[in-house]
Amino acid sequence: MYVLVVDDDYAIRRLLEVKLAAEGFEVATAEDGHEALLAAGDRPPDLIMLDGMLPGMPGSQVARALRENPATAGIPILMLSALHAEGHVERAYASGVDDYVTKPFNLNDVIGRARALIAQSKAQGAPPE
Repeated sequence: MYVLVVDDDYAIRRLLEVKLAAEGFEVATAEDGHEALLAAGDRPPDLIMLDGMLPGMPGSQVARALRENPATAGIPILMLSALHAEGHVERAYASGVDDYVTKPFNLNDVIGRARALIAQSKAQGAPPE
């Protein structure tokens, strides 16, 4: 399972990278929205963990751009954000994210949600029997 972690905070990016790798995931990282869009287009991951507040291009704008591109439209997006007010969460879901976790987060919860989103995505993409 291949995950793209997008966060402008090095410590959070590194924490997720190390934990995901320890859990058996292959991990790539990006520190802003433009880098994320390029990375996802070059090699579509099984899941994108996306920070809600990125410099230059907010997470919701990145999610919208991913959904508008046929090559990345089906990738599950788990948004991780310090923004937890109702309006922020609603905007995130409206932009196309599949799940939303507020920071600070529980690493085990995030890993569990990642596995669930990937499994759900793979099940939906499976050919009918």
